[in-house]
Amino acid sequence: MLVVGGGQAGLSIAARLTQLQVDTLIVDREQRIGDNWRNRYHALTLHNQVQVNHLPYMPFPPNWPTYIPKDKLAGWFEAYVESMELNYWTATESRGRRATTKAEGRWSRCAAPGDGTKREMHPRHVVMATGVSGIPNLPDIPTLRNFGGKILHSSQYDDGEAWKGKNVLVIGTGNSGHDIAQDLYSSGAKVTLVQRSSTLIVNIEPSAQLPYALYDEGLPLEDCDLITTSIPLATGKEEPHSPDRTSEAARPGTPRLGWSG
Repeated sequence: MLVVGGGQAGLSIAARLTQLQVDTLIVDREQRIGDNWRNRYHALTLHNQVQVNHLPYMPFPPNWPTYIPKDKLAGWFEAYVESMELNYWTATESRGRRATTKAEGRWSRCAAPGDGTKREMHPRHVVMATGVSGIPNLPDIPTLRNFGGKILHSSQYDDGEAWKGKNVLVIGTGNSGHDIAQDLYSSGAKVTLVQRSSTLIVNIEPSAQLPYALYDEGLPLEDCDLITTSIPLATGKEEPHSPDRTSEAARPGTPRLGWSG
């Protein structure tokens, strides 16, 4: 099994397969395990809580912060690979998509390590765990071509201190946009956020905490995932989270997955 990408998904899949005695190799283009987090902007922390980010077999220590800083998570990735004895090639790109003969049932993949060598591999299965936001998306805005200031993508942003006292325009109001805008403001920059449409604003308490309540009740993670993903969006909007239901499912002797919303 070849796993392309060494982030949370890649490590989790490789750990599960290794425990099932499936020979698995992870390849990642970064120079060091965890660099996919380590090399991002200084102020970054995970945007969801620690209890929903555990990797298989090795939960985070109980004294860890609710929102994990990016460097702390990167270091955990390195420790995880060593502790779980995962096969991991850094500074390696996976190339080629064609299959070999149908009778063989294998893929042809070329692993290109950073030392310039190439290795031909023929795994039976390939798992693409490269994420959904690793490729910068710069919008084609014609007027930007005439802009005399500095233009960079959020993936290139590092720290707000370099922008102290400067006017900064942040285009986009997703997680990265808000994080960077806040970091710039805290560093003394004059920040303006720009977005295409209106924003729905809700209170952090209790709205933002509802997705985590299932995990806080002590249910097995498998149950929580099934419950969360099985509720239709329309139903979820109409039927607020009920602590009584979750608590009932968590009590010994009662059926789990008893969500009836």
